[in-house]
Amino acid sequence: MWRNYDVDLLFRLVAQDFRTQENGRELIYHNRSRAGSNYEMFRRVVTHLLSIQDHNHLHAEPLIFQRHWTIPVGEFTAEGFQALEKEYSIPLIQ
Repeated sequence: MWRNYDVDLLFRLVAQDFRTQENGRELIYHNRSRAGSNYEMFRRVVTHLLSIQDHNHLHAEPLIFQRHWTIPVGEFTAEGFQALEKEYSIPLIQ
C-alpha cells in the first residue's frame, strides 16, 4: 500500500546532508543539530520542499542507473553467468 509521507520528515530521517552548487562551489548543509547555522539551512531547505509538496508541485521519479562492465568470457562459469543474468540485463556485443 502506498502512503504519502511529508518530504521534510523523510529527508530528516534518511538524509545526512543537502548539497548544492553556488558560484562553482559546493555547499553542504548537514542534518545534525550540532552543526548550528549549517543545520538551520538544512531545515530551511526541507521546509521549503514541504511547502512545494503541500501545493502539489513536488514530483519525484525513480533514478535509473546504467553501468557497463567488460568481463573476460574466460572468467565465468556457466553457473556464474546464469546467476549474473538474474540481477542484470546483459546485452550481447557482436
